[in-house]
Formats: sequence, C-alpha cells, structure tokens
Amino acid sequence: MKRWNKMAILIGAIILISVTLTILVVVNLLHKQASGKAHNTSEIPQDVELFFENAYIISCEEDAISVLYDGETYSFSGVLNEPYIGIADVHVLNDVVESVVAKENYITGTILGYRDGEVKIEGYDWAKKSPNFKIYKDYDGVIESVDANRLVYGATKLEYCVADNVVCAAVQRTRTTTDEIRVVIKNDEDNTVLYPELYLYSKERWYANGEELPAEKTLDVGAYMREHNLEELEITSEGMIARTDENGKRKGNYFEGRFVVTPYDYTEGLDGGVVLVNILPIEDYLRYVLPSEMPASFDFEALKAQAVCARTYAYSQMQNGQYAAYGANLDDSTMYQVYNEAGTRELTDLAVEETRGQVVACNGDLITCYYFSTTPGTTDDMEVWDSQSVPYLTKHNFTDLQLDLSDRKNLEDFLKAENLTCYDDISPFYRWSATLSFDSEKLKEAQDPEYGKLKSFQITKRTTSGYVCGLTATYENGTVQMTKELEIRRFLGKYLTDVTLMDGSERTNFTLIPCAFFIIDGYGDNIVVKDLDKKNPTITLCGGGFGHGLGMSQYGANAMAKAGMDYQSIIKAYYSNVEIADEKSLDVWN
Repeated sequence: MKRWNKMAILIGAIILISVTLTILVVVNLLHKQASGKAHNTSEIPQDVELFFENAYIISCEEDAISVLYDGETYSFSGVLNEPYIGIADVHVLNDVVESVVAKENYITGTILGYRDGEVKIEGYDWAKKSPNFKIYKDYDGVIESVDANRLVYGATKLEYCVADNVVCAAVQRTRTTTDEIRVVIKNDEDNTVLYPELYLYSKERWYANGEELPAEKTLDVGAYMREHNLEELEITSEGMIARTDENGKRKGNYFEGRFVVTPYDYTEGLDGGVVLVNILPIEDYLRYVLPSEMPASFDFEALKAQAVCARTYAYSQMQNGQYAAYGANLDDSTMYQVYNEAGTRELTDLAVEETRGQVVACNGDLITCYYFSTTPGTTDDMEVWDSQSVPYLTKHNFTDLQLDLSDRKNLEDFLKAENLTCYDDISPFYRWSATLSFDSEKLKEAQDPEYGKLKSFQITKRTTSGYVCGLTATYENGTVQMTKELEIRRFLGKYLTDVTLMDGSERTNFTLIPCAFFIIDGYGDNIVVKDLDKKNPTITLCGGGFGHGLGMSQYGANAMAKAGMDYQSIIKAYYSNVEIADEKSLDVWN
C-alpha cells in the first residue's frame, strides 16, 4: 500500500461532500466600519488585503469576527449569516471581512509523526498536510495556537481538519495522557540514529507486525521489510529483544517493550537505512535510566532523588519535536538521559518504585530537572547558558568560603584553599588539572574551518559562582565570542591532552574540559599563543567539578544521603521554590 492510500480513500469520500459544503459556507457579510487590529500589536494599516488560511474563528458576536492566527488574535468588522466557531479561511479587505470559508470535516486520532509536507495519524498512513498547516488547542474555554514541538508524539489526540485533499489544520480538544515513552535507540557504532543495516533477536516467541517469527533466530530487519513491502515494522516479543550483528552476536543490552522501525529518510526509503524506536512504559524506562545515570552503589536516598529528577526530566522532554519524523519523544544518549547502558539493578528498581509518579514542580508547573556529576563547591543558574533565569535554578555555595567568584583572585583562592570541604569533595572530579597544548600539530588539528588557526583567547566573564560564561577566541581570519559553558568547554577541549583528577588518576580521552569552573594556572585570563614557551607551548587549567553546574549534583546527593538527608530534602537543597508532586496532579503536558 502506498504511504497514504488509506488516508486518500477517506479524503476522497469527504471531498464529495465538502465541495458542496464549502460553497454553502462562503457566506455574505454585513460590512460595517470598525478598526481591525491584532492583539498586543499596532493597528493594521488601511487599504490592506489579508488572507488568513487555516485560521481559527474564536468568536462572531454582534458586528465583529475574531480570528486566531499564528498566536495573535485579530478582530475585524463583519457579520456571519450563520454562527461559526472553528477552522476557516478568512479574507479581509480594508479591515472588513469579505468572505469566510468554513472547514468542518474532521477525522480524529493520535498524532504519531510530523515531517515536511506530511503528518501521520494513528490508524492511517502518512498523509499530505497543507504548507500552511496550523495546530490549535480548544478546551476549558481557552483557544490557543500550538507549536508542533509541544505535542507528545504517540500520545496527543487531535481532530484533523481535511479540505482540498490535504490535512490543513488540527485541533486538540482533550488533554494529553500516556504512560508510555518512545525512545530513539542510537547506533553505537557512530552515535547517530541511522542504521544502514539492522539485526534483531529474541530468545522467546516474537512477532513482526503480529506475525510470529522464529525464536532464537536473528532477523535482518531491512530484508524482511523489503520482502513484505513495508515502510514501518513493529517488533514485539513475549520476552526481550536485542540488537545483533549479521552473525547473531549480541550488541548491547536486551530491551523491554516493543520496537518500531521506520526509514531514516523517507525520500530514500529503506535504501537510506532505518531508525529504531523503543516504546515502553515510562516507569520501566526509568528503571533502565537510573543505573545508567547514577552508580547503583550510591545511598538509597540519593537513588530515590535521582529517580524523581530523571522522571521529571523525562516528562519535561517528551514535548520535543526533534524526533517527530520517527514518532519518538527523545533518544537514549546524554543529549537527554542515558538509557539502558547498564541494564537494571534491584536497588535502583526499588528507588523507581518507591517514588512512582513523583516529579518536581515549581508554582504548580513541572520543572526541567537538570542534574550533573559533581560541583566544585557551587552550583549556578541559567547565566551559564546565557539564558533567562528560572525561579527553581539558583546559585548555591555549599562551602564555608563565601566569595564573589567572578573575581579571578577570589576564584584562585577558592580552588586552592586547603581543606575546603563540601558534599562533593568525595568525587575525584572535585578538583582537577587539565593540560592544553598549542604546538603546531595541535593548532593545525584544531583549526577552525572558517577562521583558521587560533592566535589568542581571553576569558571575558565569570558568574558570581565562578563558572566561565564569556570567552573570546581570535583566529587568523576573525574573532568568535562564546557565552555558554558547553561551547567554552568544547573549544578548550580541542587543545586538551590530559586531565589529572584529585585521586591522581589521569584521563586522556576527553573531548571537552570537565567543567567551566577554572583558572589558567600561572597566567592571567588572556593567552597569546605566540607568547607561550616555543619548546613547550602548553598551559594548565586548575579547575573543579564535572558537568554544567545546574541543578542537582549526583555526588553531592550521595554525600547528603550518607549524612542522613532524605530524598525530598536533597532535591530541595539543589532546586529552589519547589515541591514534590504526583505527575497526575500537575497535568504535565497541558
């Protein structure tokens, strides 16, 4: 069957009716002089002709018609012969509505995918969508425009307006609910979502689109899909499923739930490789996240704190359009949360179960629950990402040395203070030194494709918690300014040769420095490459911490737990103005 045959058949049936209806609902209007203007914007100039395609008429009272379009509300003069609320094309001339074409034909289903030119609806194949496709939310008496990235793919149910042989708009009239999550499983070989070839295996009885497969026999997924002329394949098992190589050798851990396989590039079909999505209950997903993100040997209260944070983060990231083309919510990497790298453990399973459904909220809303490995003694706020502050992420100094660490001298004193204790001092990353090389080979290897080789760099700003949040790099052919901790860590990581941790161990495989909390030892904040020792053109960063510095420190949480704090107290020590709530009470996606 072609990609949207079933949808085309349905649309064809609708068109026979909708042509007549469309003509009938092009209604006459009683024109009256009135000023049409957008909500919170300046008045629309006179003598302007406007077409609002797939707008939402939100009211038609007295002699005014109000229209919602691209997040703005407009009010124009005009009277409909018959009251109408809903999707329509609206033609406006000189602030007066000339015509309204109502669009009243709908189908209903969960949205499973969204990509250029097409939308996938549960029960149908991919269908064409209007170039001016719009999404609205209409419930509880409030009508709003909705960004496609705010939908939960695989969960949000919509009514789809069908006209002119395409899906032209969608309306959400019910709240999103689901207990499942859809996770893209990356290809371990290159850390992308693309599998040029994919092989799966199960020890138990398993099924491809409902048809039983031979147990304990490797399935060549691409070959099976070609043989059966499939553009999507669902794999289920009475046991668990694993990836293998072509010879049946297992790659990575077994997976619970079910798999859905789709083409990586729908224009190339299976010839372009496939994407693998794991669908399973959210609470089971967390069982595989927790030991992958925090050592199972950590104190139980710390594990419970991590479980609540991981659950909160998962819910907050499920409204994400990055993987909408594959009907997925997030992936299994550090870009979101590491999933199924370490399997499951009895104690971490128990931590998930004892906190089931619990999330972190601020002012009744779900927060984005950032966490990281180790603080250098302080945490920071959104300044490190050059972003607007939020009330639940504030700066904390967990030491007795309370200084303004934006001052370089204060920061050096803080980093080199003897016996400066805090919860994180049990971590080998509490203090570290990093060697950066600027010899000719490293400069050539790290040169920027646009700007050339590095000539100098200067630290231009630190937060009051000590994190570098401003760095200017001067190259042969230009200057680049960086204002976010991760891009600064990546930039310096290009010249990194090794990192020595507090326990004396050395790491040589890092691609970025551990944290943006550092000074350049023996130098100021300005490094000119040509002025370095020509025989040994290196510098040493004296730093502390591991990660971005926002939210909960995992090593700190473990120390707090060992000191007798429970998981709720640990969470509130890192996040300000928050409460622990049941996710069902928050209506997290609405």
